[in-house]
Amino acid sequence: MSYNNRGRGSYQQAGRPQPTAPSPDIRIKEIVEDDKPDLLVEEAQKLARKMGGQDDATKTQIRRLFTTMRQIEMTWSQDEASAYRQLILLQPRLVYQTSKKEPLKPLSETLQAGIQSVGHDRARLERLVQFFEATLAYWIGIKGGF
Repeated sequence: MSYNNRGRGSYQQAGRPQPTAPSPDIRIKEIVEDDKPDLLVEEAQKLARKMGGQDDATKTQIRRLFTTMRQIEMTWSQDEASAYRQLILLQPRLVYQTSKKEPLKPLSETLQAGIQSVGHDRARLERLVQFFEATLAYWIGIKGGF
């Protein structure tokens, strides 16, 4: 096993995404597992405020991630196994996107934790997508339009 230190004060296994935890004040597990629309809206607004500014690259990356999440949601009813696989494989992509754009880090960490809470439950996936959509809407509203 090789390890590298990227100046963060701790060693990580090279080449493997490290588990991340959402921002402590974002209650993503509760949002995904329970049907609480008021909490979803409140927490989406909090996350949107934590996210960095908008440049064209950041907007494009977020749009692509959201499109992927929507496609997974639409595929779920036809082919749950394939959709679940795509959802799980979205986690490394989120890590990669974060490494390229620091403003995406709060979103990435929160979505990764949300993905881990989905399991094989379509309703949970729908709540995660709704949370992402609400966060995106607030972020656009706060930081400026597309």
